[in-house]
Amino acid sequence: MKRSKNKSAHRSQEKGRPGDQKSVGNARILAAGLVILIGAFFLLRSANPAGNNFAAHASPFVFIFSWAVILAGILWDDGAEKE
Repeated sequence: MKRSKNKSAHRSQEKGRPGDQKSVGNARILAAGLVILIGAFFLLRSANPAGNNFAAHASPFVFIFSWAVILAGILWDDGAEKE
């Protein structure tokens, strides 16, 4: 009798609530943001200490853009949880 109760409890946990499912689109946006963030660190490596080359000027904006993309990936509602 205990086993049948456990099985039914396990089955109800597999279905979960509609909001529990992760969206593939959001994961792709987050992955793109992380790739851009890593690219920003590589761009920062080529900046000189005086800050008078292109990499030194562009890297802060690339960092801000990468964090904006990551935030968009977290907050974006693409309707995947609607049935």
